[in-house]
Amino acid sequence: MGSYNDIAKSVVVRIKNDPHVVVFFQPVKPGKGVAFVRTRLKNLVSGSVIEQTFKANDPVDIVSVERQTLQYLYTTDTEFVFMRTDTYEQVSLARDTAAESMQWIKEGQEVIGVFFEERLITIDVPKKVVLTVTDTEMAVRGDTSGAPMKDAALENGTHINVPLFVEQGDKIAINTETGAYSERANE
Repeated sequence: MGSYNDIAKSVVVRIKNDPHVVVFFQPVKPGKGVAFVRTRLKNLVSGSVIEQTFKANDPVDIVSVERQTLQYLYTTDTEFVFMRTDTYEQVSLARDTAAESMQWIKEGQEVIGVFFEERLITIDVPKKVVLTVTDTEMAVRGDTSGAPMKDAALENGTHINVPLFVEQGDKIAINTETGAYSERANE
């Protein structure tokens, strides 16, 4: 058990038997009354976000999670399958749990798996990933008013909007938090 003083960004706390990671915290010390911490917590199992206030005298159930490098192997109808890089053991994650973040990962790529009580509960995707454009439309000469974009298919099957100068075969960096084109990659 910890106290409200132990709460910081990226700390994992247990609420209703589910691990929640602190994504935002704000300590408040009012002139009168008890000090407290306002937090925004993301449930690592369901992905939902809640807001919670911890007072100075409230016990806080701080838990540890294990982060381990995993290699993405393949997808089935119901799950994503990974391999631990140290033991070569296969672990899986339900498709509905990680579908949003897995759209940026290609087979064979390494990710960080988050384990809670020996069970894979989520993955940490890098902030930027580099993927190759496999198909895109040709740019129309003179179509440059504003910031024109066009659709592009990526090597993992995902589609995003890219600037007109991006061509088939280009490697591009994508911001995985926004799902937007970031820059050309120099790989």
